[in-house]
Amino acid sequence: MNAPALLSPTIQDTFERFLRLSVADGEASPRTVDAYRANMRYYAVWCSSAMVDPLTATHDTILAYRASLVEGHCYKRATIRLRLTAVRLLYRALCRWGGRADNPSEGIRAPRDKEGASSSVLAKAVSPDQARALLAAAGEGRDGSMVRLMLLHGLRAGEITRLTRADLTPEGDRLSVPGKGGKRRTLILAYRCRRDLFAAPAGPLFPGRSGRAMTVRSVERAVNKALEAVGAKVPGRSCHSLRHFYGIAAVMGGAGREALADSMGHAQISTQDVYCRAAAQYQGNPSDAVMKTLEGGC
Repeated sequence: MNAPALLSPTIQDTFERFLRLSVADGEASPRTVDAYRANMRYYAVWCSSAMVDPLTATHDTILAYRASLVEGHCYKRATIRLRLTAVRLLYRALCRWGGRADNPSEGIRAPRDKEGASSSVLAKAVSPDQARALLAAAGEGRDGSMVRLMLLHGLRAGEITRLTRADLTPEGDRLSVPGKGGKRRTLILAYRCRRDLFAAPAGPLFPGRSGRAMTVRSVERAVNKALEAVGAKVPGRSCHSLRHFYGIAAVMGGAGREALADSMGHAQISTQDVYCRAAAQYQGNPSDAVMKTLEGGC
């Protein structure tokens, strides 16, 4: 995919250079890079319609762009956040390489979510009962193995597509996962996942019909089918819902923040806090305390 055609060559070249060298320390996945390009193109189209030159945009310009994203409630907050992030990256790149002396997007953020992060994760995650149903319904084939790996180890869809037999130790008890930014983490496999993968032949662990690795979209379709089969598919629930369950269930089972951060491939330990708060909503549900009071006759 080429750089946004509506931007001047100077801005295009600078943004492409930034994507290549700076996003995720120069190791961003092709999917991430394409997403930033797509969001930059949207900004370029908006600038063209507003008769604004991105090179001379002001702070008020970016405020107007944000307002255009918010008006009409056409976009989810996550979409608005990504589009504004792309704009901030553009101007950060221009500042870094001399295209501008200031960053007009500095301090401009997407509107805050009305729902807290932990509540959002809790709403999207499959519940323990749904996770049990998914495990019970998972067959012995490729898709069942994939669902188990996501539920029991919290893998992302993109990570599933990059796994090969070479990522398993000869004993099949540990798996080296290629995560975001080219960083790897080693997982000690749950027995059921070890049994799934031990006899895998050379090549992709999860091949498609052609024999090549599955695409992210094909992984998503397989997981959606599994969710539908147990009545757990609702809007907003997808592959990442299995990963959210893993994070919440790990905390509920006593996993430490550092160990969980390592197993999920999070660079910042604080990222685990959202799972700690979501788990607390299960474990410290005030309604349970109310019922206990009522049953005790207090």
